[in-house]
Amino acid sequence: MGTLAFRSVLFFFLVFIFASLCHATDDHQVRRLWPPTPNKYQLEFVGVFTSEADLGISNGSQFMEAVFGESWQENLSRPTSVATIEDNTVLVTEWGSGDIKVFDFSQKKTGNLFKSQFSLFENPVDIAIDDENNILVADQKKGVITVFDRNLESIALMDGNIEFEKLEKIAIDSVTQTIYASDSVLNKVFAFDRNGQLLFEIGAGENSEDKLKSPHGLAINREGNLYIADTGNSKIKIFDNAGNFLKIFNFKQDKDDSVLKKPWDLAFDSQGKLHIIDQGSAALVTFDQNGELLFATMAKEPTNHSMGLYRPNDIHIDSKDRIIITDDLNNRFSVWQVLTKAYLAENPITEDDVVALNNYIEKGKSDLAEQRKAKKAIALNDEPGKKVFKESEKKAKKKQRKVVCPNCNQEYALVFIGLGGE
Repeated sequence: MGTLAFRSVLFFFLVFIFASLCHATDDHQVRRLWPPTPNKYQLEFVGVFTSEADLGISNGSQFMEAVFGESWQENLSRPTSVATIEDNTVLVTEWGSGDIKVFDFSQKKTGNLFKSQFSLFENPVDIAIDDENNILVADQKKGVITVFDRNLESIALMDGNIEFEKLEKIAIDSVTQTIYASDSVLNKVFAFDRNGQLLFEIGAGENSEDKLKSPHGLAINREGNLYIADTGNSKIKIFDNAGNFLKIFNFKQDKDDSVLKKPWDLAFDSQGKLHIIDQGSAALVTFDQNGELLFATMAKEPTNHSMGLYRPNDIHIDSKDRIIITDDLNNRFSVWQVLTKAYLAENPITEDDVVALNNYIEKGKSDLAEQRKAKKAIALNDEPGKKVFKESEKKAKKKQRKVVCPNCNQEYALVFIGLGGE
């Protein structure tokens, strides 16, 4: 992808932390906390996961790697969605896969969920778990939602006699047991009961505010209202649990520009904060329910750096407030931990953590300055190089994005640091 030395972003990407869903203490590791001081930390980056090697290598794995090399590990291929069962098991669907990949963080193993010799799916695009641990899988090519019980037996096919054109996302209201499904070609969201019977449709109203354009992500807040990522209109629209339009989610900002470009999926954490992944800006953007922007995690453009995003397409927040995001073009999922009181009680942020983090940031800034200095020296040795250098500097400044973060009480126009050539 080339050097990232001249690419501007909204925030400092920090350093690598142990690849596990549980925080591990190590004097040689720096906890990557966001946003940086003097602001209040909101998230901690945990890591990215694409194969069993990312979970910690067992003795058997070490033997296989010694014999066959690292390539024997089966990596994720275009993951489309993610969900969790229990505390340390992550289920991942992949584009065109006939099974579901399991990442077992307790056993440090990966594998297939069904282990069937037959393909159960043609193109699974979303997965959800209900309160009875039934697994719901939306198959875009088949146009159905299949329900599996805890014994992995298929117990229902849900379609409500709807001929889905492009099934996208599903969500379950744990109170009413309503199951929602979006279709980006039909421009509708459908609501079903537990038996798969159609209850109502959203998006077919005559008012422009009711209408949807290429809807994708779905999330339900504490009050039972349905939040829809109206992707084609770059909006988040809110409906009650009977399908009645309530309002458009209002982003509080000074300018009329939309905060979102291509909102793809969204989820609420236990504190009621709304987390949105935006494919248009390859970003994770977080708001409170009043529309105040709390923090944004994004680069100037898509990236394959471990802490960046290329094409995020699914977000899931588990019972421990871990944010899990699938990135299909990076063939992985990333994990961030919301800094709740419970998490901080077990993993307090120490003065040493803050010092190590700040030292890393300063070193990154220094390294970046040296990289720029070296590149400028090389470019100025010849006229064509000088012209290319000036153009790259001009473009970098022009494309630099800024966002006002009320929670941080300052405007961020920060730079990518410490990324090398990743």
